[in-house]
Amino acid sequence: MAYTPTTLLSLPVITTGSESGSWGDVTNNGLTQYLDIAVAGALSVTSTTTLANTAGTNLVTNIGSTTAQYRTIIVPATGPSAPIVITAPSSNRTYHVVNRNATYTVQIRAGANSGVTLSPNQSATVTYDSVAADYVLVGPVGPTVPVSSGGTGLTTTTAYSVVFTGTTATGNFQASAGPGTAGQVLTSNGAGALPTFQATSGISTGKAIAMAMIFGF
Repeated sequence: MAYTPTTLLSLPVITTGSESGSWGDVTNNGLTQYLDIAVAGALSVTSTTTLANTAGTNLVTNIGSTTAQYRTIIVPATGPSAPIVITAPSSNRTYHVVNRNATYTVQIRAGANSGVTLSPNQSATVTYDSVAADYVLVGPVGPTVPVSSGGTGLTTTTAYSVVFTGTTATGNFQASAGPGTAGQVLTSNGAGALPTFQATSGISTGKAIAMAMIFGF
C-alpha cells in the first residue's frame, strides 16, 4: 500500500509517484466520500453501537453502519428497544447527536466512561475532551435543557404558572397553577412530590393584627 491514513479521520495520504492507474479510485473512495460524511453525513443508530474509523481503498469505500467519521448521529423515533450507548473513538472530534426517540435515552462516551446522556426527544452537540478523556457537552441542547445542564427539563408551562423543583424520576422541575386576582396568595394542596397550587384570598390586615395581639407577636 503506497498511502497511509491520517490520524483522526483515516483519510489517505498517497505517496508521491505511487498508485499509478488507481490514484483516482483511492481518492474517490478514501478521501472524497469520507469528507462528504465527515462534513454533512448522518448515521442512523438503533441499538448500542461501537463506532470505529474505517478507510477506503482503490476498490471500496468501506463506509458502514459503524463508521465513526459521520458528523451527525441520529436515533430514530422507531426502532430502538432499549437505552442506547454509543462508544465513539477517543480522539478529537465533534458529533451532533439527535435522539428522536420518545422513550429511551442515548449515551455517547469514550471507552467505558460516563460521557453525555441525552433524554428522550433531545439533541445536543458533544466533543471529545482530551483532558477528561471522554465526550463532554458543548451545546446547544434542545428542545429542552435538562436539570443537569442548568435547565428545567420542561417542554412547556402554563401561562403565569409557578415553576418549582420536583422529586420525580426525571428530576425535572414542575409547573403548576395559573393566574389569580389582586390580593390573593398561593396555597399548596401538599400532594407530595407533585403538589398543585391555587390562588386563594390571603389573611386580611385586620386578622393579622388581631392574631399578633392574641399571641403576643
